[in-house]
Order: sequence, then structure tokens, then C-alpha cells
Amino acid sequence: MAALSGRFIGPAGRDQTSGTPKPAKLPTGADDPAEGRRLWAASEQLTGVPFDL
Repeated sequence: MAALSGRFIGPAGRDQTSGTPKPAKLPTGADDPAEGRRLWAASEQLTGVPFDL
């Protein structure tokens, strides 16, 4: 199976914490653009590396 844009692939095991990867439900809030920006900024700050895209 090919991974498709916009799909989440995660572990197939109990509570999606282990196991063979498969299409899975996207965790609540994982597609929040504001949260993405916050995490991106935190990554830059913590690593000291700017990610100019």
C-alpha cells in the first residue's frame, strides 16, 4: 500500500503504540495550523537551527 498525501500512517498495535504501520486515525488537533507553527518555532529555538523554507 502506498502512503497518500493527507493520510496518517501509524502503528497497528494496541493504542497505536507498536506494530506494523497502517493507515490510522489522525490524532485530534494534529492538523491544527496554529499548533504546527508553534511546534515549528519551538524546534527552531531548541535546536538553534532556522528552517528557511
